[in-house]
Amino acid sequence: MDISLIAEDLGLDEKDYLELLDLFLATSRGDLETLAAAIAAGDCAQGSFAAHSLKGAAGNIGLAEFSDTARFIEEVTRRGSFDGVAEAAKEQRYSLDNIARSCQLVG
Repeated sequence: MDISLIAEDLGLDEKDYLELLDLFLATSRGDLETLAAAIAAGDCAQGSFAAHSLKGAAGNIGLAEFSDTARFIEEVTRRGSFDGVAEAAKEQRYSLDNIARSCQLVG
């Protein structure tokens, strides 16, 4: 993940972008917990809500791949299914950990 390039694409300096990433990390962890609870409860509406939040937040800060995975989760859960959602949620948690590590390396 090239933090300086993404920051530049968004018209931000690296310090401001890192602050946005910190906020994203904090809120996304909560959204992923909500998603995990929705999966466990079989609650597609709650899963879709959490995925929508993840999708928007990631898209707004230039994390296209993360946003695309969240879009997949949202679309599947809106159809009333969890097919492939647990695996995608696991991928999201892994990606979030990688983003956090990237922030630590830069910050």
